[in-house]
Amino acid sequence: MKKKLLVLFLATSAIFGGCQSRQPVVRIYPRKPLCPVAPIYPKLTDKELASISDETYQKLVDNFVLRDAYIRKLKVYCDKR
Repeated sequence: MKKKLLVLFLATSAIFGGCQSRQPVVRIYPRKPLCPVAPIYPKLTDKELASISDETYQKLVDNFVLRDAYIRKLKVYCDKR
């Protein structure tokens, strides 16, 4: 009789014991992306602009492309909707 009660007790504690110690459900939501960091623009001096060479013109183009890309990223990530 004692063995049957012990087996019954162990069986019920195994079945119902797991129900009592449930872990809370943690939901993870994606974070809003942060505003991008401003790029480092190429430096242009007065002497370089006086006589524009191919190298100087390329720096100007790179400057405008970087600035345009940065402005587009700001509009996407930082505009208040």
